[in-house]
Amino acid sequence: LVVKGNASDLSSNLEGTQRERDSLAAQLRSTQQQLAALQEQHDKHVLEVQAEAKTQRAAAQEERLKEKSEMKDSFAREMQDVQRRHSEQLDALNARCAELETANRKLRDIKYELDTKVSELSHRSGTAEGKVRSLEDEAARLRNANQQLALERHDKEVASSEFKSRLTGLDE
Repeated sequence: LVVKGNASDLSSNLEGTQRERDSLAAQLRSTQQQLAALQEQHDKHVLEVQAEAKTQRAAAQEERLKEKSEMKDSFAREMQDVQRRHSEQLDALNARCAELETANRKLRDIKYELDTKVSELSHRSGTAEGKVRSLEDEAARLRNANQQLALERHDKEVASSEFKSRLTGLDE
């Protein structure tokens, strides 16, 4: 009886254990299915995150390329502007240089003309100074001659007066 009781206990234990095992096996299958579903969701999510990251990297790369292109365009425009202004300034400086060269040539020509006139006037001045000295010498000689003639005339007038007086005295 004890063996029969033990066998029935063991049978009921075995049935309980089998039910528990079947239940656990069902739970295991359900958990495995859930795990597979979660694994699939995880893989899908990882792929989505990777795709989004790749899209963001591509967008960032495109933005960098766009910024780089805009910077190159801006630099090219600034460079053209600088070159244009440089060319304009160079043209203006060349024009000013040509004007100054023309003015310099004119001034040089005027200087040569003035040098010629100064030389001519200096020569004339020297000649005139020589003539003035010569005329001053002649004037001094003529003054001396005039004084001499005045003295002679005075002497002659005195002599003429004396002669007239004597004549008048003889007439009387």
